[in-house]
Amino acid sequence: MTQTESKWYWTDDLARLLIDSGQGFPKVMQRWIASPVAVRGEGEAIAIAEALLDEESEEVHKAA
Repeated sequence: MTQTESKWYWTDDLARLLIDSGQGFPKVMQRWIASPVAVRGEGEAIAIAEALLDEESEEVHKAA
């Protein structure tokens, strides 16, 4: 069995990937870039960015 290795990503880099691909919400991307946080994930960086954005979107809807 092959084990996938987790990697660390910075939210500012992930935000730039989303912006370059035409995705993301301006306020969220601005926050990710202004105050970067390290996140851990498995897979391609763009997939990590999209999943993180989805999680954040779900939190916003739950708070409303």
